Amino acid sequence: MDLKIVEIFRTIQGEGILQGQPSVFIRLYGCNLSCNWCDTIRQSEYNNFEIMSIEKILNKVSSYNIKFVVITGGEPLYNNYIDNLLDALKDRGYHITIETNATIKRKINCDLISMSPKLSNSNPYNTEDEVYKMYDNLRINLETINYYIQNYNYQIKFVVYNENDFLEAISILKKLIKYDPLKVIMMTLCSTYNELIKIQQKVVDLCLKYNLRYGNRLQLQIWGNDEPKL
Repeated sequence: MDLKIVEIFRTIQGEGILQGQPSVFIRLYGCNLSCNWCDTIRQSEYNNFEIMSIEKILNKVSSYNIKFVVITGGEPLYNNYIDNLLDALKDRGYHITIETNATIKRKINCDLISMSPKLSNSNPYNTEDEVYKMYDNLRINLETINYYIQNYNYQIKFVVYNENDFLEAISILKKLIKYDPLKVIMMTLCSTYNELIKIQQKVVDLCLKYNLRYGNRLQLQIWGNDEPKL
């Protein structure tokens, strides 16, 4: 039972309700979407994955002596044997966060499911109409989002840039079953410190206008472009 692992590293959680928590990130290879602004898949190192056994993954994670683990990607739930990895981590007492685009519905063993439904600002550029429509139909799965809201500790993170993004996110929220507004987080669409500083005030102003929670990107404020891989 092997998985394609892009990287395993120690840092702090830079986003969401666990912001600042020392964590071990496990980045898996593979995704069912192709967001135009994705800050992961375009990194050259993302395509240099290693085939690792669950035992080898556990040994690497345990070497950091940190009990918070974040499974990210790509799309973690797109991977075979993810359930085996999660069960093994839970058996060893780890707190597990799954970062997902919330398009894949499955029963999973985790402590926090961090959903990031993709808005239309993620639609791929310069693609054929058929490909565009296929992505546009796939990126939001209300049934899956509702399933995780009903059955898991969760947070919902929307990546936003302008008021249209806010209005789209609000329209999605209105279609969901009852949810906790404190678990909905609006994060700036950016991948560098300079981009964050440029638009964060606009995003905060829109959060105040629509009474939504602002979510910082702490890793960009501290390290500029990305978290260190320690």
